[in-house]
Amino acid sequence: MTYKDLKIVYEDNHVLVVVKPYDVPVQADESGDPDMVNMLKQYLVETYNKPGDAYLGLVHRLDRPTGGVMVFAKTSKAASRLCQAIRDGEVEKRYLAIVDGAPRYKADKLTCYLKKFADTNTVKVVPALSEGAKYAELDYKVLCSKQDVSLVLVNLVTGRGHQIRVQLSNMGNPIVGDKKYGNNDKSKCPLCLWACELKFEHPVSGKEMTFRVYPPEVAPWTIVRRYKSTKINGENERINACFSNYARFSYHILQFRQKEITPCAVLSHSFQQFLLLCVEIINFLRRNICPSLSAVLSAKSVCRFRILFQTTARRNRFCAGCVQILPRLLPLV
Repeated sequence: MTYKDLKIVYEDNHVLVVVKPYDVPVQADESGDPDMVNMLKQYLVETYNKPGDAYLGLVHRLDRPTGGVMVFAKTSKAASRLCQAIRDGEVEKRYLAIVDGAPRYKADKLTCYLKKFADTNTVKVVPALSEGAKYAELDYKVLCSKQDVSLVLVNLVTGRGHQIRVQLSNMGNPIVGDKKYGNNDKSKCPLCLWACELKFEHPVSGKEMTFRVYPPEVAPWTIVRRYKSTKINGENERINACFSNYARFSYHILQFRQKEITPCAVLSHSFQQFLLLCVEIINFLRRNICPSLSAVLSAKSVCRFRILFQTTARRNRFCAGCVQILPRLLPLV
């Protein structure tokens, strides 16, 4: 394998975002196999005609059997700031995992203490007061289940070695294909753990950047295709329901703008439902169609409509805000 086999998602003068394939080490190890750092250094040398060895800052890692999105720093300044952001918990990392069976809870927070045993290169759950124990935390959500496996979305809060693999295994639902912490009967399958999303502030510009990469659509990852289809279809149904009611609501909005009715008269239960569905539309567009939509219309400004209005003054301000926001919202969809 060479750098030509790697997929580069994003690159500028400071950062390099790439997709790490399965079974490729991040750094050189005793196997002598091509690793991400050296391949990307070779890419920089050959692409930009750099003399000698190019600089590439390693700011985070993925286990060798894990694939997915990674960010590298092209300058020491970017490396320092990204490392600090990771230490401060400002970098969000999400993973897709296929686990054995169905977790007891559809969504939950897992916390424990982990300790690494260097002689076996394994990590185990230990009591909190054990020497060398480190706190580990993650959140998970079951996206869908099929036969005897489930697709799980993991939000990694702390970044301990082998953390996701150990915590899911300790829960009773090891990752499919995990030879260290899983069931031996499915060990022929590659480790089904994929770094699907990486979110951080650009180390120089400060711009919020989000990168999403799905695993290759080969078995058993075909379950992801089913999830994506179900999810988008479900959101489309809500959007269709929203706009099927728009004609009925637009008349009331027009009347309100012409001051023919009072603001509180507009605030019917169905109208509130319509506005909440507008929030669904914005979220759908941000995730699936136009990620830069936030620059046009902030989701935070729309989510203010979720407030429960207890006074007439609040309801009046709410309706006045609707009149201002809807003309901006509707052309976008």
